[in-house]
Amino acid sequence: GWLAANFSMTCRTTNDGQLSESSEACTEILKRAGEAMGALRPLTAKQLSKQRQYMAELDEQRSIADRILGFFSFVNIMW
Repeated sequence: GWLAANFSMTCRTTNDGQLSESSEACTEILKRAGEAMGALRPLTAKQLSKQRQYMAELDEQRSIADRILGFFSFVNIMW
């Protein structure tokens, strides 16, 4: 998440997800993002933009345990 936000503030991409200008800072961010994701090589700008969306979707999901805990909290409040 942080690397994707930093990349979007620092680097510019074209409409097809390619870097419009290759700078050392952008390359380093892509390399660090690849390492954080466990990739064998640096991520591309397109991959990093998709990872940000994927991480947001994961953050919005609620597990069954979250739902059960919420239900019991509601019951305790009503008690």
